[in-house]
Amino acid sequence: MKLKIFLLTLILGSVIIITGCTQQQQQQLTNTLTNNEQGQLKNDDLIDDDSIENDGSKEDDSMDDDDILEDDDLTNDDSLTNDDRSEDEDSVNDDSMTEDNEVKTFNLTAKNFSFSQQEIRVEKGDKVKIVLISEQGFHDWTIDKFNARTSQINTGQTSEVEFIADKAGLFEYYCSIGTHRQMGMVGKLIVE
Repeated sequence: MKLKIFLLTLILGSVIIITGCTQQQQQQLTNTLTNNEQGQLKNDDLIDDDSIENDGSKEDDSMDDDDILEDDDLTNDDSLTNDDRSEDEDSVNDDSMTEDNEVKTFNLTAKNFSFSQQEIRVEKGDKVKIVLISEQGFHDWTIDKFNARTSQINTGQTSEVEFIADKAGLFEYYCSIGTHRQMGMVGKLIVE
């Protein structure tokens, strides 16, 4: 009996890691397995399909043209002031960005469930290089509007991608693994 519970717990742990379940869903799965093992499974213990988030596919979460802040939009009252920009520029660690032969390189570390930088600022026309280092977990770095994506990497691995920031505006970058994006593993690229 104890071996059976141990094996079910081991399997549950694997499912949670692979699917990226939230803590609430993890608890619900644990309760369901425990109740089932004790012969007490009820309809309330079953997981509703609506309570499970999607798999992070572009179908529901991809940005459309309305999500992009164009140059013309920067002239309204919602635009950043110079004071705001200096504060935001402080959020980019000088050690994480270098310029080499006009390539702006940003070193980002990834861990569950965040990037080391939530904002990257470049000029339109800049050649951008993202160096992603996985400090914890399985991750990638993706930005749809520039068709740029690193390889999917495990803890201790590094991957990089280069692209030209040829569109001005505000663009979301994210980790496309499982539900990492929905769990907040996102950032913004500002192209001025």
